[in-house]
Amino acid sequence: MSRKNPLTIFVLGVMLAFPMAATVSAQQQTTGQYADDSAITAKVKSNIVKEQLLKGFQISVKTTQGAVQLSGTVATSAQKNQATQIATNTSGVTSVKNNIVVNPQMYQNQMGQNPTSGTSGTAPSPNNPNGKGPSGGQ
Repeated sequence: MSRKNPLTIFVLGVMLAFPMAATVSAQQQTTGQYADDSAITAKVKSNIVKEQLLKGFQISVKTTQGAVQLSGTVATSAQKNQATQIATNTSGVTSVKNNIVVNPQMYQNQMGQNPTSGTSGTAPSPNNPNGKGPSGGQ
C-alpha cells in the first residue's frame, strides 16, 4: 500500500470543494433574481389592476431578469399602450415586451359583463378609449 502525501490530499479536497461552493453561490444569486422578478411581477400586476382603463381585462405578466412580458387581449390600442406604460414605469423593470392583442370585440364582451362598474360618466369604447364624455371629464 502506498502512502499518500498529506499535501496532495489537501489540494484534492480543495479542488473538489471549490466547484461546490461556486454552485451554491450561483443558486443563491438565481434565488435572489427570482425574488426580484417575483416582486416586479407583483408590482406591475397591482398597477395594472388599479388602472381604470384596464379594468375587466385579463393581462398576464411574466418577468425574467427584470424584463417584463405582457400578454392577453384588450379592446383598444390605447389600453395596450397603457399597459406598456405601467410596466415601463415600474421600478426594477429593464425592458417591456408587449404581446397583448387588440380585439375591439373585447369591448363588447367587457361591457356585457360590467357596463360601467357603478361609476358615472361614459364607459371606455373603441372610439372613446378613456371613457371621457364630450367635455373631456367623466
